[in-house]
Amino acid sequence: MTICFIAAGPITWASSRLRCFWPAEYMNATVVTYATLRQTALPPADVYIWQKHVHLDLLAQTADKQHWWDLTEPVWWFDPEKSRDIVRHMSGFVACTEALATDFQKWSGRFCHVIPDRIEPTYFTHARTHAAVQPVRLIWFGTVLNRVTLTIAWPNLMRLVAEGHNIELTIMDDRPDLPLRFGHNVRVYHVRWTWKHDVEIMANHDIALLPPLPGPLERVHSPYKQLMAWACRLPVANGQDYEDLRQLVTSFYEREQRGTAGQQDVLNQWNVSKSAGEWLALLFGS
Repeated sequence: MTICFIAAGPITWASSRLRCFWPAEYMNATVVTYATLRQTALPPADVYIWQKHVHLDLLAQTADKQHWWDLTEPVWWFDPEKSRDIVRHMSGFVACTEALATDFQKWSGRFCHVIPDRIEPTYFTHARTHAAVQPVRLIWFGTVLNRVTLTIAWPNLMRLVAEGHNIELTIMDDRPDLPLRFGHNVRVYHVRWTWKHDVEIMANHDIALLPPLPGPLERVHSPYKQLMAWACRLPVANGQDYEDLRQLVTSFYEREQRGTAGQQDVLNQWNVSKSAGEWLALLFGS
């Protein structure tokens, strides 16, 4: 049986790498992007796995095949009518977190399996070697819309500066041309999040600053950014606990210990080959 992933975006999108391109390499599966379906039909396959978006017209043309909806965010919160149409046509459902699967099950009445986000270790060609450096460099990364999370950590960053700690923050996202405009208490630098350069950039920092998303989104959200930081041997701070943040800033030994522990956890537990195996077991019962 043949498998085709329909990725929400190109391989340069982190979520599509984690959910489609990387597991496909271990599954002998093909990958097409949702955008390309405007110019071409679905390639022949026995099983189609739709990441996030579903083209209902093309799905109807292959109704005799298996179609699985890979849920990476709660799209049914914001587009319930279309989501109900999709649910009626699906063979099964997979979510990236237990909380997301539970929410979907309550909403739809359909069972949802869980295959977490995992990473491809060979992608992470750089890792931080921690040392007693000045300044201590923190990095936040994501999409520009999620910069709102930095408001959670900003008071503690200002407090660190006020107490004489030499820190700076890099923001790596899709809009480096857009200033943060939170004031000038903390030195802030901007860099574009670019495929195949993001690892080198992250590994040139000391701490990953990853505050939670606001409201209910955090409850269902994947921790994939934490996994990426750990793979670069960076300790992760959510920015809400001042003493935790201060300890990481003042102790390179603490940064090394936590970064190394995170890296080992990723290598041992969060290899995307495990996700591929879970997909194959789910689809073919092996």
